[in-house]
Amino acid sequence: MNTKTVFSIQYNGIRYQVREIRYSSDYVRYDILQNRCVVNSSRFLTKKSAVLELLQLVRLNVIKWLQ
Repeated sequence: MNTKTVFSIQYNGIRYQVREIRYSSDYVRYDILQNRCVVNSSRFLTKKSAVLELLQLVRLNVIKWLQ
């Protein structure tokens, strides 16, 4: 089992990450983390869709902060 961070950003003191967990060459799972806590975990996410979902989460937090 190999784990690596694919994408990481920090906004307003909160750290967001997309983590890739590779169990074998065929089975890969992507986790979306917020301050080291898993927000979403799915083996059906691709690398690109996990990063886009993370950016959507940050965008919603920015909108909340602006209101």
